[in-house]
Amino acid sequence: MICLQVLSLASTFQLREERSRNSESKLHEEITMLREELLKKQKESDEKSKSCETLRVELEENSKSYDVLRQELQQLEEKYSVKLTTGENFLSSTLGKTLLASTGEKAVEEYRASSAFRDEVLQQALSIHDQVVIDCRCQLRETKLVSEDIVRMIEPSVPESGDESNEELLGTLDKILGYIDDDEMIDALRQNPI
Repeated sequence: MICLQVLSLASTFQLREERSRNSESKLHEEITMLREELLKKQKESDEKSKSCETLRVELEENSKSYDVLRQELQQLEEKYSVKLTTGENFLSSTLGKTLLASTGEKAVEEYRASSAFRDEVLQQALSIHDQVVIDCRCQLRETKLVSEDIVRMIEPSVPESGDESNEELLGTLDKILGYIDDDEMIDALRQNPI
């Protein structure tokens, strides 16, 4: 009976040893499978890492390209803004035409209010006045109804055409007019028309 117990015990140990070997074998297989899977996952991770690095480089390049494009767009927007507010397109628009007209009107008003405009008007008026006096004298002489003395009495300050001595008088008159204040001259002409 002890033999049986020993055999039974030996067979139990043998079974346990086989189970242990089987279990150890299964563990080795599982460890091997896990190592293979780990290596596989590590390869995938390395590939993904390389792919991520490639994508990062591409992203940096695209970012630089985007920055260049953004700067070009900003320059184009600035040019467009300038062209829109001051260029031909703006001048063709209703707002541009209105602004141009009002600016022109303002410039004309400012020129009309300036002393240069008054000087020009006076100079033109004097030229016209002198020519009218000369023409009147000629017409009166042609009619021969008025004596030469009376004809010469008409605005004696206006020289006869071709009279050189009167040119000196005109030079003196220009100097005198240069010393006279424009506003005073205008008021004097209004009070005492020629």
